[in-house]
Amino acid sequence: MRRWLVLVGLSGLVFLGDKWGWFNWLKRPAARLSQPMRQRLYGLRVEKKTAIGKQAADEGKAVILEVELEKLRRENERMRELLGSRLPPNWQFVGANILQLKDEVMVIDVGSKMGVAEGEVVMGLVVEGVNNGVLLGKVKTVWPWQSQVELLVGEAVEVRVRTETGARGKVGGEGGEVKLKEVLQTYQLNEGELILTEGKDGWLPNLVVGRVGQIESEATAVFQEARVVGVVNSYELDKVWVVSLPLEN
Repeated sequence: MRRWLVLVGLSGLVFLGDKWGWFNWLKRPAARLSQPMRQRLYGLRVEKKTAIGKQAADEGKAVILEVELEKLRRENERMRELLGSRLPPNWQFVGANILQLKDEVMVIDVGSKMGVAEGEVVMGLVVEGVNNGVLLGKVKTVWPWQSQVELLVGEAVEVRVRTETGARGKVGGEGGEVKLKEVLQTYQLNEGELILTEGKDGWLPNLVVGRVGQIESEATAVFQEARVVGVVNSYELDKVWVVSLPLEN
């Protein structure tokens, strides 16, 4: 009984001594000696958390990639259903929503994260029963989640084209409108006929640019010109398509 009381008393003194700091002179060296081990244990915990976090991040990226690939597959299937079987099998489509449309520039909600690259063609759907698709412009600037498209009305844009009857020339912006230019007088231009891309200089072939509008021709001139009448109104669109494929000119 007496031994038990002594042990209780010593325990009380140790507790009070620790509380009042009597043993700090002994704890400080012990803490310094154990410090490397504590640092190593903490490092192991950090490494474990980092590994778990990286694994979760990798799994998340894989899920996002899988979703994007499935979305791309559905977009391609839908595009081919809408335009029929005349599209080459190596054309790949990325559907995009229009975020902004002003003057010569369109901003869309897809970018490099979706595989979009500068120079790729942007098209819409023809509403007049033509299965080719309509050319709107070309991707000029790409950000991770958005892209800027330069439209045909821009004066820096120039596309080599042909009409349904074989007249060849170039289409580009001039004075806020799209014009068919550099058509030799030997060609016959007919108002209302479709204008299609030739597929040169980085542009895809057989896309509808528009229809031949008012013709400007002088007998003494080498070339004749015409206004290009659009087959779709860009301001009425809410969705477009970015097309990518190996180009051959």
